Amino acid sequence: MAFSQKPSLSECLQTADYVKVYVGPERKMWVLNEELLCTRLDYFRAAFRGGGSGFQEGAEKSIHLAEEDPSVFACAVEYLHRGTNRCGECNWLNDKSFEENIKLCMFAERLGCLELRDELLYSARRLGEYNDYQEELKPELMVFIYSQTIAGSPIRERVVERATWDFFMPVGEDVDEFYKSSITAGCSEFMQDFMVSINNHLLEHCCFTYCRAHKSEFRPKKLLGRKKTT
Repeated sequence: MAFSQKPSLSECLQTADYVKVYVGPERKMWVLNEELLCTRLDYFRAAFRGGGSGFQEGAEKSIHLAEEDPSVFACAVEYLHRGTNRCGECNWLNDKSFEENIKLCMFAERLGCLELRDELLYSARRLGEYNDYQEELKPELMVFIYSQTIAGSPIRERVVERATWDFFMPVGEDVDEFYKSSITAGCSEFMQDFMVSINNHLLEHCCFTYCRAHKSEFRPKKLLGRKKTT
């Protein structure tokens, strides 16, 4: 059910039941409205109201997400209380790194909140079109993402899109380093998707404002291992 079809934030906050959510090994604590969590997120509804499903959290009114990142959970809490993420009207997503945004998407997917995941992926893509990411993609991040998602995942598609965008941007000439380090890191699935995306971009109409493959003024002196010619 879409957020718009569920009780509003105001309606949820009219209830007096609250639960404690501990996150990470350091057990950082949030005290949150139970109605809000359970109507918006399937995971918490099962945990606190699942009855005989095996969860003990319902009786204790607390849960410990030991493996989650507190900073990522904090973003999810922001989203739940805002109800939506309107690009340009709030900057909490913009303040996060690409890696944090993707991890938040993965967290939303684990919670079963696909609406949150999809909206965050859309917002991250829009923000990426207007803001230059200063961070470089790390092969370790690719390994992590591909180990936690399945083939065809929208999160994988977004990461491959970002990697392809970076590959064709006119920033630096050592464009094969990411390719080499990704192979070394053992992320073969990512490299397969990445190379398909690169090939597709070369064959299709280019929509990039700056592209080292289609715009001659931005072409590098070497591409993917090609030696500089004189």
